[in-house]
Amino acid sequence: MNYIVLDLEWNQPLDVSQRVSNLPVEIIEIGAVKLDSDKNRIDEFSRLIKPIVYKELNPNIRQVTHFCEEDLERGDDFETVIADFIVWCGDDFTIGTWGTSDLIELHRNLEYHKNKYLGPGNYKYYDIQKLFSLDTEGKKNPRTLEMAVDYYKIEKKDDFHRALYDARYTAEVFKRLRPEIVETYYSLDLFYNPQKRSDEIFIDYKTYTKFVSKEYRTKKEIFRRKKIREVRCPECEKRTTKIFGWFGTGNGKNYTAVFQCSKHGKIKSKIRINKTYHNENVYATKIVKFIDEEEALHIKEKYLKIKERTEKKKES
Repeated sequence: MNYIVLDLEWNQPLDVSQRVSNLPVEIIEIGAVKLDSDKNRIDEFSRLIKPIVYKELNPNIRQVTHFCEEDLERGDDFETVIADFIVWCGDDFTIGTWGTSDLIELHRNLEYHKNKYLGPGNYKYYDIQKLFSLDTEGKKNPRTLEMAVDYYKIEKKDDFHRALYDARYTAEVFKRLRPEIVETYYSLDLFYNPQKRSDEIFIDYKTYTKFVSKEYRTKKEIFRRKKIREVRCPECEKRTTKIFGWFGTGNGKNYTAVFQCSKHGKIKSKIRINKTYHNENVYATKIVKFIDEEEALHIKEKYLKIKERTEKKKES
């Protein structure tokens, strides 16, 4: 199995009024580094793409990338570049990117051109930005690629914000991450979500578990489902008793509850309601993790405050 470390540069409209709803940005450059299973660099891919939607460069993009319109005129069309990229990737690989944006925008561009090369069903990928902060700080922090390069004292041979150069730097960071962090905390590409219950995703990340539901038409349908509302102990897999919740944080997306396992203690579960990228449906991601008494008390205080505010609104 190979690793494809991918980076993209894209253009965007000069004004928000010019934005095409299903194509907020248009890819103008693809850069990628191919690593073998031992993370040795074995090949590179670098191509410019001639835009057909946002043909005039946004000044911010021009400043960052140092592109001009004449550069992009020499590029190939998106379909040709993607076809060549698919062949170059091979049959057995996992994608790695710095952050989540590149993969989302690649999907959007593929959909715009009626090409579903990466989905559905290819859920696993590596968010190297997340993995870097987990490995070096023990928590998720959106650090810049340049900061990671400086942290590992990687030589800066090329400028940032060109696709191949950034892919090279990202690959060098990826090589230095501890394998146990990389393989434990991989990410899920959920541009295309599970459509059937049999395709739903469950992952044990050791310190917490994650469940991804299939798509539903409404949030109410999600909460009608027993498997989503109930929580089993991550240790013994037995049913737990709900202490309080589910309560929302006010944005209509996040809901929290605290449960009790008679043998292994208190458990926090958090449900996030997500909109799908390609239609009007919604799906749920549920995180389950053990918590101590202090955190349980903190969540309870928050729960009681929200409950009090809700009751006052009803009375007024």
